[in-house]
Amino acid sequence: MKSCKIIDIPNFGDERGYMSVLDDNQALPFRPKRLFYSYGVPADQVRGKHANVKSNFLMVAVSGSVKVLVDDGKKQESFVLNDPTKGLFIKKGTWKEMSNFSKDAVLLVIADTNYDKSEYITDYDEFKKAAK
Repeated sequence: MKSCKIIDIPNFGDERGYMSVLDDNQALPFRPKRLFYSYGVPADQVRGKHANVKSNFLMVAVSGSVKVLVDDGKKQESFVLNDPTKGLFIKKGTWKEMSNFSKDAVLLVIADTNYDKSEYITDYDEFKKAAK
């Protein structure tokens, strides 16, 4: 699917632990403008259920695991994020749904835009029409 891909996040570690680094000119495919994270999400809940017209995202499960369903209007694909050294890059215009959060899940999301409610498509049928 051309609308998303897994990105390797550089990491470093020794007996003191690990650190992952996201530089905007190396691992990140864009210059970040917004960071947010979801946590404490019950396993039976689904987050997202929308597409963004202007925003690209990088999602990283910095703890635990999360299932991410992406849909470009033609094809759907699921990813399980459970490694803080892997991020899922999602291009603008892609429908996304996050589910199956483990009890310890923390999903970090990095965006290349500031929050703008008007760029969200929350109706799946409207998304399918726009994706054509």
